[in-house]
Amino acid sequence: MVSIPIQFKHVVEEVDRHGNRRRYARIGQGPRRRLREEPGTEAFRAEYEDALAWLRSGAPVVDDGRPKISKPSPGSFRAAWIDYQAS
Repeated sequence: MVSIPIQFKHVVEEVDRHGNRRRYARIGQGPRRRLREEPGTEAFRAEYEDALAWLRSGAPVVDDGRPKISKPSPGSFRAAWIDYQAS
């Protein structure tokens, strides 16, 4: 049986400085979400559909579990650093 690669409309492939290929789901020039599964598998299709749903939902851009940067706590080193940079 011959497998024919399926082209996904919103998949962008980039090569990093080390030569590693990375695939992302991206709609237009908006945020992107990394696709880690191997193309051509059912896992890739499921991950792609999940990424498109996430992108269309207007979810926050930060996707890696890190909290969004918020206002620093008073008296913290970060607050002092921001005050220093503003002066």
